[in-house]
Amino acid sequence: MLKITMLSDKILSRRCELGLTQRDISLAIDVSELSVRCWENGIYEPSVTHLVKLSVLLDISLDELLEEEFKHARHNNQ
Repeated sequence: MLKITMLSDKILSRRCELGLTQRDISLAIDVSELSVRCWENGIYEPSVTHLVKLSVLLDISLDELLEEEFKHARHNNQ
């Protein structure tokens, strides 16, 4: 199974910087704790709707949150 590390690392590190728990995230954006755990472990990515909510909650722009994903995609398309 492919691990999505760049986004997952940003979600995890930003959550920890803010002192939030996975439960805090799940309650704030109305998802299960399992979903948050899967995002942080790179099992799957949040939907666009949840990315927007995460961006607001984690006080990080979508550009910054997805920066490495864009770089990786550009590199693979060359």
